[in-house]
Amino acid sequence: VLVSDTITAPALLVGVEEEVRDATGESIAKRFGYAFVDAGGGVRPAGPAPYLDCVAAPPGMTTERERAVYWLTDAEQRAVNWRIANELPGYLAATTRKRRAELERTREIVKQRLTGEINRLYEDAAVASEKLTQGSTPPESVESLTRRAEELQQRLVARLAHLDRQLHMSTAPPRVVMTALVLP
Repeated sequence: VLVSDTITAPALLVGVEEEVRDATGESIAKRFGYAFVDAGGGVRPAGPAPYLDCVAAPPGMTTERERAVYWLTDAEQRAVNWRIANELPGYLAATTRKRRAELERTREIVKQRLTGEINRLYEDAAVASEKLTQGSTPPESVESLTRRAEELQQRLVARLAHLDRQLHMSTAPPRVVMTALVLP
């Protein structure tokens, strides 16, 4: 139980952890968000660190907590639902925009690097084949060079598919990490 000069009626302060994950299950971004829930069920943003405006309630104020119990039962869920409806869409959009730019840049770099190496290996295989035709022994066999190029081709396909999965992002269910009854 906390006391604050910034509120005029009892409210439940709910701290929620929000997370964005990609389709591979990797956590991309996490943040904490806060909301106040009042006795009427109304929910409003609490700002980035609302607990800084609060102090511990004196021992005599705990009776207020007993009077507030009737509306506290679903207050946490109201705060979570409010954050899902009002805060998470913007958080997901901003995270997706930033991550998409990074992944598209990575995709181009990977594609360019592996395609260049695949082409080099196929060219080396052609040169080795030509040397065999002329009767000399190449430093590496045509089969070896071709196999390495094909392995890199499979690696490129797998890496690009992984990057595609990373482009698909969604929010994990928010998790309540703290609650406090805040009294005026």
